[in-house]
Amino acid sequence: FEYSGLAGKSVAIVVYADDATTWEYARAREEVSAFVAQTLRIAIPTIRLVDYHDVLQWQDATLNWYGLPVKDIGKHFDVDRVIYIELLRYSSREPGTTDLLRGQVTANCSVYETDTPGDKPIWSGTTTRKPSRRSTSIGPSQ
Repeated sequence: FEYSGLAGKSVAIVVYADDATTWEYARAREEVSAFVAQTLRIAIPTIRLVDYHDVLQWQDATLNWYGLPVKDIGKHFDVDRVIYIELLRYSSREPGTTDLLRGQVTANCSVYETDTPGDKPIWSGTTTRKPSRRSTSIGPSQ
């Protein structure tokens, strides 16, 4: 993570997944939120994270939440920063296989400062996360 303004700040992690991703991987938002929260807590001990379960509940209860300005979402949760993650690709299996559990996530990630003017993120980038070389086969042994 190249943005250094999270220490000592209150932060909400908001994950957007399109309908196709959510249909195939119902827990994608939760899994990504949990991973990012755990990673941030280890890397930045002074960060104050909104419980990602609260964010997920709000997303599920708020029709068209993804049409709201991200800074308004941050103000709803009364946080200093919003990490907004848009899943571009989310899979649990190695491409081209049906039984090799070695997925991949590609996402646009942005950080918004809720206390600065404007609606643009202060930092953004695209990231791809691949698992380690270790994988699990769920098919018959060969």
